[in-house]
Amino acid sequence: PKTWDELISYAKTAKDKLGLEVGISAENGPMTGERLFIAYYTQLGGEFYDAKTNTIKLDLEKAKKTYEFIKNLFDSGIIESMDYNTGESLFQNDQSPFHLNGVWAMAVYPTLDLEFGVTSVPAIPGSKPYTWADSHTWVLPKHPKDDQNKIKAAVKFIEWFARNSAEWAKAGHLPVLNSVLKSDAFLKLPMRADYAQVANFVVPAPSMRGWVEIRQKMWELNQAVILNQITPEQGAKELQQTIKNVLSD
Repeated sequence: PKTWDELISYAKTAKDKLGLEVGISAENGPMTGERLFIAYYTQLGGEFYDAKTNTIKLDLEKAKKTYEFIKNLFDSGIIESMDYNTGESLFQNDQSPFHLNGVWAMAVYPTLDLEFGVTSVPAIPGSKPYTWADSHTWVLPKHPKDDQNKIKAAVKFIEWFARNSAEWAKAGHLPVLNSVLKSDAFLKLPMRADYAQVANFVVPAPSMRGWVEIRQKMWELNQAVILNQITPEQGAKELQQTIKNVLSD
């Protein structure tokens, strides 16, 4: 499926005709409340994190539409409220034809007796398949008395690691260097060529003070929206207020 409408149609057909529990399995915390939210919101044309000003901006109307979209997935019965382990279990045991997960799942799925394919998330017509992304980061402490030779050695190791990250990519992750992303060592790994293009459409998670509090609130609001405890409009307004409160502290 290239569009969300196609995915929903395929998922509903498979669920009904095969008598499955759900059409799409995905946990309703970080996966739908944060990652799917950021992906769909960005596809609507919204900008979530502004790296230049190191702040989060929220378009209320686009946030409302995003919550409406997610709520409809649950209201239709295509997705049910579940945790991460349940989502994986349904997919791995042929009770869910589609599954939303991160690239880290590719460290395990190819080793199972499971016939499956992998691709990028669908896109809103006229948009591109933008999706949430995060990364692992090397951090070097800085201190005036640090041994400069040790720092240089650490940097040299990080450079070596990045250039040889096809090995790390066996865990499913995408290499940060284009030279590795396009290398035979990476592309010959199971199905990597099927999702390597996702690197062109990633929306990095905010790297800023207060993000932990904001993302946890997103999980809570998503849960409240899909359980009909608040409306999508209320969810959008509460998220906007949370962002203001956290960033002004």
